[in-house]
Amino acid sequence: MDLNQFLLILKARRATIGLTFAITVLVAVAVTLMLPKVYKASATFVVNSSYVDPVTGVQMQGMLLPAYVNTQVDVITSHSTGLRVVKALGLAADPKNQAAFASKAHGRGDISDWLADGLLHGLKVEVSQQSNGITISFPSNDPKKSADLTNAFVDAYVETSIDLKTQPAKQTAAWYAKQIKELRVSVEAAKGRLADYQNQYGVVLGSDQNKQASDQLQAIVAQHALAQAQGYGDASKAAHGGDSAGATADPVVQAISTSLAEAQANVSRLAQTEGANNPEYQSAVAAVDSLRQRLNNQIAAVHHSAQTNAAASKQSEVALRDAVSVVQKKVLADKEVQDRGQILVSDVDDAEKLYATAVSSYKQNELMSKAEQTDVSVLNRAFVPNVPAGPSVTLSLLVSAAVGALLGIGYALGLELMDRKVRSEQDLSGIAGLPLLGLVVSESASSNKPFGWWNKHSVQS
Repeated sequence: MDLNQFLLILKARRATIGLTFAITVLVAVAVTLMLPKVYKASATFVVNSSYVDPVTGVQMQGMLLPAYVNTQVDVITSHSTGLRVVKALGLAADPKNQAAFASKAHGRGDISDWLADGLLHGLKVEVSQQSNGITISFPSNDPKKSADLTNAFVDAYVETSIDLKTQPAKQTAAWYAKQIKELRVSVEAAKGRLADYQNQYGVVLGSDQNKQASDQLQAIVAQHALAQAQGYGDASKAAHGGDSAGATADPVVQAISTSLAEAQANVSRLAQTEGANNPEYQSAVAAVDSLRQRLNNQIAAVHHSAQTNAAASKQSEVALRDAVSVVQKKVLADKEVQDRGQILVSDVDDAEKLYATAVSSYKQNELMSKAEQTDVSVLNRAFVPNVPAGPSVTLSLLVSAAVGALLGIGYALGLELMDRKVRSEQDLSGIAGLPLLGLVVSESASSNKPFGWWNKHSVQS
């Protein structure tokens, strides 16, 4: 069959094709008009890509956004979200739903789970390809029911999203609360061991007591060095205190020596001018003897004082040396006590740091468990639609027209195959099986051509 034969068949059976087309379109329109109206209320979420957690201060990474959006779709279509919708709307207590559950599920399982699964099958979720938007809708024959169910899914999703963030924080906070009690006991026990150790050895660990003992030792060592130097000087004075060289350094000896020299000079003068029996001469001689006696007594006193000072210096040096030894032993003992006690101090510090860390983590998780914010915002809530989303009469007309045309053409070709007609010279030669010798086309015969005005006066031979 060539195109010319096909067009001739369509022209010959145009009535059949037209009738089939008309019936198909009319049936489709009638069915569309008879079908119940479907309303579609929609709500839109937006994932905030620049959202910063108010507790942790962590910002979402842009590369994780597509996966996060898909995760939110999973949350919206989760069974937990469906159960929240059932509970929020009280659908399990509806007698109609109970009757449907008894007839369709035969009472097996839980009605809330059954209703949640049914709602999730009717829920429509669309993810925008050009933005971070998520649109949900719930088609229904009742526009108010469509809006109510859509908004119920909005609220249930927000609650579920918040629970997904707060529930782990609540569990972590509860765990930290138990740990804090145990850590507090550990801190108190460590402090108790430290206090017992300090009371036992009479020290204050972690203070500057050891530094004070070290400073005291340095001061005593310095005093001991000064005492040694003083002892060496006093011993030298004691060794040379009896000779003239040692005694002449004394100022009293020097003064008496000066007076003695003057008195001796006066005796010499009087001996030349006066006689030995002269009373003035005798008085001068007596003064010389008195001064010489005083000088000898002062030299003896100086020698005795040097001996006494040397002995005292020696005694002081020995006492300071013993004190240095005692303080050294005390410093060493205190250092040993401090070193051994420092382990207990470290135990207390570690226990307090661990306790402080646990308290800080507990407070952070406790704060997160009370958070009511999420990184997904509701852009538009669903409202009751006034215009049904379907079924569309225009769409039915377009589809039925295409289907009707195909059905009409198919039906016409089927009839032609069952009842062949001679509509062209090709049909005649094909049916007779003989070659066509000539063809005369008249004005009336040209009407048998599908487009006879193309070859109105053509003659083939």
